[in-house]
Amino acid sequence: MPRRPIHTDGYRWAPLSRKGAYRGIQRCTETYRIAPGLRGDGAGDRNRPAERPGPWSCWSWRRWDAEDRDFLRSGYQGFGLWFPKAGKGVSHPTHMQRFGIPGKTMVGFDTHTPAAGSLGMLAIGVGGTEVAPAIAGEPLYIRMPEIWGVKLTGQLPPWTSAKDVILEMLRRHGVKGGVNRIVEYYDPGLAALTAMDRHVIANMGAALGATTTVFPADDQSRTFLRAKQRERDLAELLADEDATYDVTEEIDLASILREPEPA
Repeated sequence: MPRRPIHTDGYRWAPLSRKGAYRGIQRCTETYRIAPGLRGDGAGDRNRPAERPGPWSCWSWRRWDAEDRDFLRSGYQGFGLWFPKAGKGVSHPTHMQRFGIPGKTMVGFDTHTPAAGSLGMLAIGVGGTEVAPAIAGEPLYIRMPEIWGVKLTGQLPPWTSAKDVILEMLRRHGVKGGVNRIVEYYDPGLAALTAMDRHVIANMGAALGATTTVFPADDQSRTFLRAKQRERDLAELLADEDATYDVTEEIDLASILREPEPA
């Protein structure tokens, strides 16, 4: 696994056009070449049956989606990039499941990139024009963010989920509360949150406007990586006991209640 994987989302270039997607790949690579020691990866987010004449069904949509992914994969390979085969998942969990490594860094121009922070990775989503030079080994410059420490205590009540945790953060701070901040969750409440629970929180951290979200790499991370046959990638990563933060917050998970949803 590379020291700095670079992740892109092929469908972001042109969700409705094969030609547009291929043009996006070419635009990214015609100026910059993959730097030695780095790996460029891509993944699709979602596909819609646009430009498809006549009636369509779930099964025909799946066939078209597989064809589109094969097309994008051939384009990526032509430029020295990696793209998964159909059936390997969409970008939301792929960042974490395939590329998440505790203590490593990932950059992508996809809002789901920070999901890999659920395993203790520094995964940041930026603009495509910033990712292309990074793939070539050029420095990536970002404004130094504040570190926002969120202490979790207690356990989630029945009928609540990890999504309710990030919704509570949004209720408190709105969509701009995390701008120029890295959110780091810590302390005893984490023990009851699985790696996929953390994935949900890290993935939706972008809704806060946060630079990214980071969780420790602990026993929950080990369990997840073992299930993915990637336990060798685990490096325990915990906050120092005397760690300090620029901004602090505390959430008692036991106090979180799920808001009733409209029928």
